[in-house]
Amino acid sequence: MSALRNAALLAALCLCLDCCSIVGTPRNPDVTGFGPVKWGMTLDQVKTVIGPNSKIMTDPATGASIASVTFTIEGVQLSGFASTDLQTHRVTGLHLFSQNGGPGKQPSFDSLERAIVKRYGAPSSDLALTHGRTCFWGFPSGSILLVSYTAPSSVSLSFSQNPAGISAQIPLQN
Repeated sequence: MSALRNAALLAALCLCLDCCSIVGTPRNPDVTGFGPVKWGMTLDQVKTVIGPNSKIMTDPATGASIASVTFTIEGVQLSGFASTDLQTHRVTGLHLFSQNGGPGKQPSFDSLERAIVKRYGAPSSDLALTHGRTCFWGFPSGSILLVSYTAPSSVSLSFSQNPAGISAQIPLQN
């Protein structure tokens, strides 16, 4: 009888844990970059962790630099760049875009959204618009913005560090 009771308790515990994961408890309650690219890295460090497909580009007029990057997330290939703070030259953002044009971006958006929800939980806001859809996740250290456009058909995904002392979880007051 004791073994049956222990099995029932174990089954109930597993069910409770499974229900908690369904509710969308985020595995990571903050965003500190994406993949191997973390806030505060130098562009040389980004180039090192991304590999030979990354290239550092500098605007001669302003001195601002970015590093090109390419990622595949849930089968969706995205390319873009890592941006930096102009004073510190440290990474503060990662901005990715669908690589190929044309129709069929909604499945890409859905795949990306599923991947982000799996890691970070449900979006803070989800807006269906006439010409696309926007999902936003706000965290203490940064935010994630996933946008689908229908004209022209494309998907963008941005990870941005919040300025020091400002949290995307607290709305700005007028």
